[in-house]
Amino acid sequence: IPMAAVCLWRKDGEIRKDAAMGDGPIDAIFTCIERIAGIKVKLNDYRVRSVTVGEDALGEAQIECEYNGQTLRGRGVSTDIVEASAQAFLQVINHAAQKQETGARLNPYELTAVGTTAAGGASSPSAARGRRTPCARRSQWAATTRP
Repeated sequence: IPMAAVCLWRKDGEIRKDAAMGDGPIDAIFTCIERIAGIKVKLNDYRVRSVTVGEDALGEAQIECEYNGQTLRGRGVSTDIVEASAQAFLQVINHAAQKQETGARLNPYELTAVGTTAAGGASSPSAARGRRTPCARRSQWAATTRP
């Protein structure tokens, strides 16, 4: 029976551990990561390929999942394809967690209204053309540090 034991470190420093069984080692790892994170995604595509040659060749895992109607992709590279798959899946889970935390995707641009000055001219060239201008955005993520 394929089993996996996973230990994940959260950005707040908390360590979570779990073990799971699956149809194979990859399925067991994916199930375990989903349970630890508390996020369920639908796996749409899973690919593994060799990116180098030889005994210590690197394998690349590419994953495409669906979360709340959005497609999320992850990629992992390692000499161990099980590890590469776990890295790719963890990328997807982190994307989903970020979307869960921030809600809808933040847009770094906002449409500037066309304004006029007292002389009747546009307040800025980009505003006159109705262009988007960058706006400030705060980071939603804290740096991860080990205790």
